[in-house]
Amino acid sequence: MLYDTFRDQIGALNSKGGKRLLKNVEAKKYKQVIVDTFSRAVLGEQLDVGEMTQAVGTLQQHALSKGIGLLFVDHMPKNTGDLTDPIQHVYGSVGKAAALDTVWGLYKERGKVGAKLAITGRDIKDETLQLSFNMRLFCWDCEGNALDFEMTGQRKAILETLEDLGRSQAAAIAEATGQQINHVRERLAELSNAGLVARILKGNLVFYETIKPESYESRTSNTLEAPQSAGPSGLNGLNTTSL
Repeated sequence: MLYDTFRDQIGALNSKGGKRLLKNVEAKKYKQVIVDTFSRAVLGEQLDVGEMTQAVGTLQQHALSKGIGLLFVDHMPKNTGDLTDPIQHVYGSVGKAAALDTVWGLYKERGKVGAKLAITGRDIKDETLQLSFNMRLFCWDCEGNALDFEMTGQRKAILETLEDLGRSQAAAIAEATGQQINHVRERLAELSNAGLVARILKGNLVFYETIKPESYESRTSNTLEAPQSAGPSGLNGLNTTSL
């Protein structure tokens, strides 16, 4: 359904359009619905929690109860820095992100070849995949875990600092490396997902330490496996890919 038809027959999702969309889905027996883009399918202020909850909440409940894959495509802020956190980069109110079961964020730096696809969700492990664009098939190819392809200087500095300091908290690592603490936490999470750093809880405190190769070998083999359950056709409920 093209935009003009959607606007005339469905209308804004947060203004009775959601109910009309559900009726259309039921009548056509659709199992996969893609709305591209979400911002053009709603009216009003996307920073308003009530507006966004009204737009997505009912759709999510229906999708879950009927086993329908509902995929929303939306834009991210232009300046995301070097962080790859699709939840943080969902544009607008937290009410929009609160209803999402799975979020994909596609990150590409201007002038650089390739991109990263960050994936997070309620029932899947976090992944950041390295992508390359296939000009013959006109699609993205997955090259594996992004950390295999780009061990940045900042991540190397964190690993080297942990080797020197031993078990440490994020604040101490940030001070020793000269990196901002929010960036350090993001990189520690990525290194932990790759099996290079252990995250240790002691009461309310969180510590990190490097993992010796013999103890993380099996973990990395699992971590670097591309998630088979993350494709839109294999997910129920409300999913979003932020572009």
